[in-house]
Amino acid sequence: MRRCDELGLVETIYEADHEEDDEEDDEEEEEEEDGKTLSNPASSFTISPVTLSSVNLSSTPCSFPSSSPALQAIVDGWSKAVGHSCDVVIRVYGDCFFLHREPMISASRYLRRRLWKDDDVSVSPPLNITVETFIELVRFCYSGALRLTPLNLAAVTAAAALLEMEDGVSEWSIARRTEDFFRREIAGDEEKAEAVLWSCVEILPGAGEAAAEMAARCLQVLTEAAAADGEDGCQEWIAKLTEIPADSFRMIMESMARWSVYDHDHLYKIADRYFRVNNDRLTEEEKLIICHSIDCSKLSHHLLLQLVQNSRLPLRFIFKAMLLPYPTATAARIATLGDLLHHDAAAHQASNLAVRIESLERDVAGLRRRLRWSEEKRIELESGGRAQSFRFLHGGGENGAAAAPAGKRVGKGRGLGRKLVEGFRRFFRRDKEGERAGNMMMNKYLAFY
Repeated sequence: MRRCDELGLVETIYEADHEEDDEEDDEEEEEEEDGKTLSNPASSFTISPVTLSSVNLSSTPCSFPSSSPALQAIVDGWSKAVGHSCDVVIRVYGDCFFLHREPMISASRYLRRRLWKDDDVSVSPPLNITVETFIELVRFCYSGALRLTPLNLAAVTAAAALLEMEDGVSEWSIARRTEDFFRREIAGDEEKAEAVLWSCVEILPGAGEAAAEMAARCLQVLTEAAAADGEDGCQEWIAKLTEIPADSFRMIMESMARWSVYDHDHLYKIADRYFRVNNDRLTEEEKLIICHSIDCSKLSHHLLLQLVQNSRLPLRFIFKAMLLPYPTATAARIATLGDLLHHDAAAHQASNLAVRIESLERDVAGLRRRLRWSEEKRIELESGGRAQSFRFLHGGGENGAAAAPAGKRVGKGRGLGRKLVEGFRRFFRRDKEGERAGNMMMNKYLAFY
């Protein structure tokens, strides 16, 4: 399908005036042959036989974007090229856009579902897409042109995701263009990355995961730049980040965890700064949800020591860090491609071994049950055909059998306590100061239980 940019049309924005009524009457006269396939070389698709006369606008008054004097030329040029006038109305926060069905449904799977039967639909609400952003997307649907800036990058990316326009295969898709723009303009510029970050924060949490992912990538750019400059985390953007709502902060942290594969030190530092400022207004459950984004096995040793002594963190999260089998230190970073390949191969082999060991453990447990059953049958046969076989329990008469399960439960509880205490001691084994902190945490645990 040829796009409007190949027809020599200008990138414009649509605005309907009351003076266009006469033009619409003229266009309706050109629609006498509805349902036929257009032979116009400017278009290769079939136009639906739906006109604006079928759209009921009597119940809801229409207003038009006053700041869109250019889209009219694109829409009029498209109508002249394909020989068909506008056939759908799309509403965005009270503003109405008279558009063509075919270019909109070909670019958006969301609009394809909504416009399948209806000719008059509202996009915002339910979606959180502004009029300015929708104008940019309409221009893209008609002409393939897309104007991106650091201020509208987040809004366009999030709106394209909400409208399901993420066709990343073709070179002219929004996904490819926004990704190329980010790598070319944002990834190497701290000021632009910070501008994109705050534009993402403004539309969260209603903009969805796309805006949170964009914010996480901007934070990654800023943290890497701060680490290269040797700064200690006192940047202005970190202070402003602590002012955002908890839901938006949680979405950004989850996206950062997906982008940070080997190192979560910066996630812990940002979360700790956020808890320090908002400790009074956050609930324990909100803190725990945010902490779920931090993988303790990807923290450096000195941050683990700080974590277990941090009174602002949830107690369950501290226990989870203390029960790690070994204090993993990430001081030796993986820097080469060979190291990455070896690391991935070792992780894959360890996963396979874990699966095989689990399977062998199940087989051994099954063999033990069969041996126990065979032993019981042998005892029954040796008893000489008695009705029942029984064994004496040397546990104190009637209470012996009942005491055994209780003893097992008590032993299991002591085993869990010993495991946790041993985790405390193993974690702080190499550090006297850490050993004192471990004893303090162990005493808190024993007092808690």
